[in-house]
Amino acid sequence: MDAVNENENENEMTQSVKVAIILGQTTYTEEQCVSLLEEYKGDYISVIKIFMGIPIVKKVHVIKSINQEIYKQFRQKLDIQQLPLGEGLSHT
Repeated sequence: MDAVNENENENEMTQSVKVAIILGQTTYTEEQCVSLLEEYKGDYISVIKIFMGIPIVKKVHVIKSINQEIYKQFRQKLDIQQLPLGEGLSHT
């Protein structure tokens, strides 16, 4: 039970540290910080970026060579073959 309590305290401490960072960088109230942290799944950098008006851009993985694309397709094909019967691609 002690390990569970330590993990809960660690998560709460992390949440409070994130709230303190957001409070220091923005004019949000503590309640706004907590709700925005929940909305952005604990990503305090996204919360600060939204405050500053910086758009959040997700990274797009770009294939750099033909060999990377070939092995990517090999992995996908092998992953599909590992699925139980009926869960793979249909032959319609």
